Amino acid sequence: MSQVKTGDRVKFQFVAKLKDGTIFDSSDECHDDDCDCGGGPLEFTVGDDEVFPALEKAILGMQVGEQKTVTLSPSDAYGERDERGVIAVPRSEFPDDFEIEESMMLELLGEDDEAYPAWVAEIGESTISLDTNHPLAGEELTYELTLVEISQAH
Repeated sequence: MSQVKTGDRVKFQFVAKLKDGTIFDSSDECHDDDCDCGGGPLEFTVGDDEVFPALEKAILGMQVGEQKTVTLSPSDAYGERDERGVIAVPRSEFPDDFEIEESMMLELLGEDDEAYPAWVAEIGESTISLDTNHPLAGEELTYELTLVEISQAH
């Protein structure tokens, strides 16, 4: 039976959880409104930097049908939270008719004219706090994986 190696195209069924057990993603349909689930199997080419390197390393040698649980530290996933990434923007910077809500995602234009995502963290009377950290920064992530398919490298 073949085993996963660098260059293989692989397909996994998965459930991704936070440390407290909250499911934040899954290949199956999910009935939790806070979950971004139902995206279908996780499919990627090993070695193409499509997923976290620590996750790629953990699946090397797996066989079709094999199950594995992999836990990634924040440094192996989205990094640690950086409170310097939370910025207060005066309300006057937003158009008067702009409807803003907490957790809304916005794009900020950096000095390099690149677009950066930011989430509305808090809406105050005179300022709006925007968080440029990834929403899963600082989180330990656990992936429960089942290897469904290996397509051999050509």
